[in-house]
Amino acid sequence: MTDIIKKDFDCFNVYSTEGNYSFFHIEIEDTEDFYKKLFYYFFDENRLLQYAENNFHLKFEKSDKNYATLYKNLRYFIDEKFLLENFDYEVFDETIEKILKEEYTIENKVGKNFIRIDKFGKVGEYIFSTILANYFKFDCIIPKIKLTTNYNMSVFGIDTLFYSSENNILLFGESKVSKSIQNGIELIKTSLKDYESQINNEFLLTLSNRTLNCNPKFLEKFKQHIDTCINFDEFKNCANLEAIGIPIFIAHSSESNDPEYYLNELIKIPKTKFCNLDTYYYSISLPIVNKDKMMAVFTAEMKIKEDLYKDAR
Repeated sequence: MTDIIKKDFDCFNVYSTEGNYSFFHIEIEDTEDFYKKLFYYFFDENRLLQYAENNFHLKFEKSDKNYATLYKNLRYFIDEKFLLENFDYEVFDETIEKILKEEYTIENKVGKNFIRIDKFGKVGEYIFSTILANYFKFDCIIPKIKLTTNYNMSVFGIDTLFYSSENNILLFGESKVSKSIQNGIELIKTSLKDYESQINNEFLLTLSNRTLNCNPKFLEKFKQHIDTCINFDEFKNCANLEAIGIPIFIAHSSESNDPEYYLNELIKIPKTKFCNLDTYYYSISLPIVNKDKMMAVFTAEMKIKEDLYKDAR
């Protein structure tokens, strides 16, 4: 492995090499205080408001409108669990079937399999988005969590949609919250198997959807092509895209305190070229010590925040 670069970023030490990144909280340990600090960093009022309004230049100010916005958006993370109907194991190999049983609650009703999709995925997507915006300085085209209202939405969908004006590339992101980085990588590899098809669907359902309030910087550059192109292949040619980005995020329980361990694992993610475009990967690891303990603390703290925002209006 090439030399590992260490960079200080807020309350994290970020270790990186060749497109792989591991974000270590400076006080990482298996304590309630650590999980609270992680929560209050990512769910800081400024970050939550910026995500909700899709404007990363906003600063939080105490007002009825802002408290109402925070309250309503916090609800996205604490709503009732979703059910995915007609989940068929036969489309996956034994390794993925085993991982799904480890990571998700699975029920069988009237001969049909149901996967219970809880707040883990939404929290992971949100954390992923804040890292892409604040550390990498990418522009969110549209917050994807607001679009996850379809109860039959696939567990393997595109999770984030960003744009890099500096590199002129669209970024289609995948995130997982898992009990090990190995589980997360296997689920990512499954997601990437039909990614070209998913990218085309993303263009049809999101990028070319006039009813969605997409990032103005993105629209200024691409709106004319969005309005006239009927698929992503046509769009990339008309827009003169030369590359796309695939950010990958895995928040995982911790097996090691050595960042090199996680960077070596991230290397195992296959780097496939998509849509006949140069494809850049940004693979991100976030050790969270214990997935279940983290979500227990996050859930309790969300309730405290929810009550605070409701009462402050």
